[in-house]
Amino acid sequence: MTDSVTLYNKKRKADNLNEEVEIDIDSTDDEQQEQVVVGEEDYEDGNEETVNVDFDIVGVTKDPETNLPIEQDFHSVKSLLRQILGSEISLKLNLSKISDLILEKSLATNFIKCDGELSDPYCFLSFVPFNLINKEATDLIHLLKSYENVNLNIFLQSLNTDTKLAKKTCFVFSERFINMPHEIVPPLYDITMNEMKQNSEDDEEMKFFLIMTRKYEINFENDDSLEEKEEDEDSNKKKVKHSVDFDYFHLEDEFFAKNAKIQFEGVAKKGLLPVYYLLSNEGLKKSLLEVQQEIASWN
Repeated sequence: MTDSVTLYNKKRKADNLNEEVEIDIDSTDDEQQEQVVVGEEDYEDGNEETVNVDFDIVGVTKDPETNLPIEQDFHSVKSLLRQILGSEISLKLNLSKISDLILEKSLATNFIKCDGELSDPYCFLSFVPFNLINKEATDLIHLLKSYENVNLNIFLQSLNTDTKLAKKTCFVFSERFINMPHEIVPPLYDITMNEMKQNSEDDEEMKFFLIMTRKYEINFENDDSLEEKEEDEDSNKKKVKHSVDFDYFHLEDEFFAKNAKIQFEGVAKKGLLPVYYLLSNEGLKKSLLEVQQEIASWN
């Protein structure tokens, strides 16, 4: 399904347009990386330009010969998953397996593309049943349990004993390039959640959503000094506390955190902090409404 949505039309100053955003795209299983630079050049200082962007919300595209998801969707999902999790956690998980589940067995998966169904996606959103992850991607369940969050472990245990609740719980996998506008979030969620409801066996909505995302450290200095750093003072080494502040990558994460039933964090590495939110159906809908209201207040 393809829905053409004109998402924004706004002025940006030339100094912002001249900034280049570097995005790492991992394209193979052996962790080779291809760097894509997204930027706009040749704007004179002081000029203002109107930028019109039309994005297409596109479902999983199948290769007509193999009837399998196209390669660029697979590699893009895998790369964006690695972007969410960070390089260290990614090595502990079978990202290829999770990518296959997203593309082939999800309740609903959509991409945002600019150049047709066969082009590379800039964003994706997918809802994958908990039971499917629990059966076929057990390494992800083990990772969550390893954080030893009491409330989460109680919830996971309840899913093992309550089959009806387990059927109504799903993972939310979503990520996008950092320079994508926030305005894409409400329509992407709206369309994908409607598809998810239509694809469910009993046409009922999900009850709980487990969302994986991340924060970034403000004023990040180096990889090994997230809690403390050493300073040489008058030839005597002295340990000084290093204050760590984190901020959200995406606008919606702030509202997910506000409305979450359970939230917990992983271990910060290289300035990135994995974050997990468990939201009820009502909490997710409330969060998305608040995102819409926040965006509307900018006009």
